[in-house]
Amino acid sequence: MPTFRIEDIPAVYRQARQLQAAGRLTEACALYEDIVELRPQTAEAHYEIGRITHRTGDLGTALRALDLARKHRPGELAVLKERAEVLSDCGRIEAAIAAQRELQALAPGNPAPHVEIGLLEQRAGRRDRAEAAFAAAQRLRPGDGELYRLRMTAHRTRPGDPLIDEMRRLHASGTTSGPSRASLCFALARALEQSGAEPGEIWTYLDEGNALIRVRHPYDPAAREAEDAALIAATERLPSAQARLPEGFRPIFITGLPRAGTTLVEQMLASHPEVTGGGEMAVTGARIRQAISGALAPEAFAPALESAMRGKLAFTRHVTDKSLQAYRHIGALARLLPGAPLFVLHRDPRDQLFSIYRQVFRAGRHRYAYGLTDLAHAYACYRRMVAHWREAAPGSFVELDYEALVAAPEAGARQVVAAAGLAWDPAVMEFHKSTRDVRTLSAAQVREPVHDRSIGAWKPYATQLAPMLEALKAEGLLPD
Repeated sequence: MPTFRIEDIPAVYRQARQLQAAGRLTEACALYEDIVELRPQTAEAHYEIGRITHRTGDLGTALRALDLARKHRPGELAVLKERAEVLSDCGRIEAAIAAQRELQALAPGNPAPHVEIGLLEQRAGRRDRAEAAFAAAQRLRPGDGELYRLRMTAHRTRPGDPLIDEMRRLHASGTTSGPSRASLCFALARALEQSGAEPGEIWTYLDEGNALIRVRHPYDPAAREAEDAALIAATERLPSAQARLPEGFRPIFITGLPRAGTTLVEQMLASHPEVTGGGEMAVTGARIRQAISGALAPEAFAPALESAMRGKLAFTRHVTDKSLQAYRHIGALARLLPGAPLFVLHRDPRDQLFSIYRQVFRAGRHRYAYGLTDLAHAYACYRRMVAHWREAAPGSFVELDYEALVAAPEAGARQVVAAAGLAWDPAVMEFHKSTRDVRTLSAAQVREPVHDRSIGAWKPYATQLAPMLEALKAEGLLPD
């Protein structure tokens, strides 16, 4: 029960805001809840409850709070934007699109809702609708390199495509700079590659785009090595959990560096009738850090992880988590979740790292992705980390080879299903027909049957990739 009166609400609200700004979210949320108990129509308090619970991963509570804020303050852009983001994070694509359309109606000159609709349509596998949404955003903000890059992720480029000359003219005009110019370079590289242009021209734009991002977000090899060493040392001090996994909770972890084939393996598993695909759930690493720090007892880890996962996604028993950083936590998972299936995907580093070099990641993420020798260094760190856990936690994970999976997909899928503790189901091989929400860079590829078109993609660029290839060779990681 609130211990204050209605007339005290403004002062209590200010106190809650101060607590929230200081990161004391639980205390702040409790005060906001007292406010709405005393005065249910206080839209600001409902909104802040929604923001806090969205941040902490309690998406159900966040959506209920934001629905109430919307009810009591219709047309409030901040409320509608937060609500649309929660719906997106919940995987409710159609409801999220409807929420973005509500924002469009209130701010018709803002390209952001069009962009969000495009991204949502991509997640649903509706490529043409995605491109239409990105094109609508471009009409509101012409000359934006990032909008060209997004559009190219959905556009099917053909030789002579007028969009290529349009982008070339914009690039030559010198009117773009910084992140916008970097994005334009990536868009041009993708369009030219699809249209069959010469590798030399494609590389010109690809190299410039990477250089522009690398300047803003440099990679520190020494810091990476120190971080890995510290994580291994901290993990090896972690006590093992004595309790078994809860009977109704069977997480399945799929990990590796980007562009290794993790989305393909998850899509196969998620097509099994007993499995729910969770994507990159972004909850496991935080719970592991709590356990390593001593803030979470080993026996409490599994229940805490289950609660966090169920706060983000409805599932019965088996759920996949495709968080790419899980390979760094193999040792911790072996101690805290003994017996939980964990798959590590490997791929020919020449194809994998070249594929990474062609992508743009969220600002500040995967900093190694934009430099050829940085890519080789990060790959070597990854292989060393996996090798360490192979020796220190034997039998705790299964290593898969992407090329072998592509060469014999059903045999590979059967291996994965069996290792996950599941009975075989033919639906696994119908993965490309699934309409599930896919949020990764491989969203388009997993809507197709298995193919080998990406194998050997690095070869036409062998000359340009020489610094990376030499660095891989020096590490003993260059395939024969």
